Amino acid sequence: MHSSIEKTVRPCRQPRRYKLALLTFAGLLAPVYFIPPALSALLGGPRLLTVSVAVAVIVALMSYVIMPLLTRFASLWLFESDYLLPKNSEDKKHSQNRVLGPSN
Repeated sequence: MHSSIEKTVRPCRQPRRYKLALLTFAGLLAPVYFIPPALSALLGGPRLLTVSVAVAVIVALMSYVIMPLLTRFASLWLFESDYLLPKNSEDKKHSQNRVLGPSN
């Protein structure tokens, strides 16, 4: 390991859980409503097979299509900063210390 090389690590922004729950709810509404009846009519086999295929399709759609699109669409709302813009210079200095830490 090279001790002279420092890695800059930035904390990952994580949205609040209630926002993710609302986005997941919105993303699941249409697939859960339309896919199981469509597959039931299409497959016509045992109920367990139909439900298993429907769940597999919905999980794949949510993971690779729906949630990435919804996350990108709602990114400003999901990742909005908890810090408000400062109104005066003292507030500005204080908010920079909260975000960056005290300056040396």
